[in-house]
Order: sequence, then structure tokens, then C-alpha cells
Amino acid sequence: MERMTDAATSTPTQEQAYATYHERRELSVVQPKGSLALVNTQWIDSEQTIWGVPGVWAPLPDGESGLRVTATAADNIIIDGVLVDGSAVARGKDDPNPSEISFSDTVTGFVIASEAGAYALRVWDSNSEGIQEFGSIDAFPYNPEWVITAAWTEIPGGMTVGFEHLKEDGSTRAEVVPGSITFSKNGVDYDLAAFKSGRALQLVFADGTSGVST
Repeated sequence: MERMTDAATSTPTQEQAYATYHERRELSVVQPKGSLALVNTQWIDSEQTIWGVPGVWAPLPDGESGLRVTATAADNIIIDGVLVDGSAVARGKDDPNPSEISFSDTVTGFVIASEAGAYALRVWDSNSEGIQEFGSIDAFPYNPEWVITAAWTEIPGGMTVGFEHLKEDGSTRAEVVPGSITFSKNGVDYDLAAFKSGRALQLVFADGTSGVST
């Protein structure tokens, strides 16, 4: 029987955990659908073309999920595994079975919905300029003074709020807030909204360093 080493069984220190988080954070932004792969989000309110991808895109009748695209086989648009040659529907993320869209080996897309019922095509490029030019994410060194124990308060049933995304031209989309995180630092009480992000929680905040050193 192979015996595990002390290194394999030891609990990582807080500083090591911070380093691991930073490494995973850098890896996440260069994934095929990471932040740097997102190249366009275009809302469709009439028949129109979309920057960076082929086809002519149009909204569907009220109450139907998704967008309609018209293209030729030469455009190489594949929706749910089927090559588009004529007209096809790409179902939105609000549909129980949303469509997967492929434009090339590196460019993919899917359709998102707004609270008002509008639809947009979101385009990802796993070989985007942002990914190619990415170096690293600057971060402050580990500081034990900022290791804070906070209280988690669940919101029964959750709460949805409009969240503005920088790449959506000021449009908002609903985000789920399942609870809040509260703590005190230097005599000041803080209450942060915790957005649901998969199995994790995402905190969006600004502080005195925003726009200066961060």
C-alpha cells in the first residue's frame, strides 16, 4: 500500500490558499467562455447582422424564446449540431433546452434573454485578442489583516436584482442574490450582496483603491 506524504495530507495555509485562488482566477479568464473570450453581446430588435459572425439575425414573435438566423451553408453556422442552410431558430437561455451555436473551431455563441423579453446573441472566441495578449492579473500580496470572518444571512427564496455588464452597452440582466455577507472592519459595518455564480458566490464591490491601484 502506498503511503501518502505529509505534503499530500497537510492543510494548505491561508497564504497558500490565496495563491491557489489567484492562479485559478487567472486560468478562469482565458477559458473558452471566460471573461477574455467574450467578444460581443448584441441585442436584436430587428433583422440585422451581428459584428464578428455571419448570418442575418431577427427576433421571434412575442412569447417565443430565441432568435431566427438566415444563412447559407457556406457561412458554416451550426446550431445544435445541424448546419444552417436557410433559416433556423437558436433557442435562448431562458428555454429549458437552450441552443448551442458554433461558427468555427474557436468561435461559439448562445442567446441570452433580458427581463423585458428581448434577446441578444453572445459571442465567444477562445482565441480572442484579449486571450492572446493576456499576461496576468495584478494582485496585492497576501495580507493576514484582510482575512475576515463574516456572517452569512440567507434571503428566503432569494432576491433578483438588475446587474449591469460592461459589455452589454448599459443593459441589465437579472442576477440572483441568495443572501448577504456582513462584517466589521476598523469600526465600520459592511453588508455585501452575494450573487449566485454556479455553486459559488460572487461579490461585486468598489473601495478606495478602485480606479487608482485596482
